[in-house]
Amino acid sequence: MAALEENLGTGWEFSTRVVFDAPLAEVAPWIRPAMGRLERASGGCVLVGSTSNPAMYAQEWLTTVPFAFHVAGGQELRAAVATLASRLTAALADQS
Repeated sequence: MAALEENLGTGWEFSTRVVFDAPLAEVAPWIRPAMGRLERASGGCVLVGSTSNPAMYAQEWLTTVPFAFHVAGGQELRAAVATLASRLTAALADQS
C-alpha cells in the first residue's frame, strides 16, 4: 500500500516543488505519500511531486501543513496558491 501511495505523488501532468522552512522530521508527519517525496534541503526540506489538480493540492493539502513554505516549482501550483491567497485576502476585506 505504501508503494502505491508513493507512486500517486508522481507522474501527473503538473509538477510541484514546495520548500518548507522547517526540518524534515517536523514536516514529515503532515505529508501524505500522494503529495510527493519529501527530501532534506538546506534550512528545511523540499516536497517534490506532481498533481493533476493544482487547486486541490493548494487548498486541501498545503493548507493543512502548519509550517512556512514557498512554491519553488510548478507554475500551475503557483497560480493555484495565488488564487487561494487572493480569495482568503478578499474574505478579510472591510465590509462596512
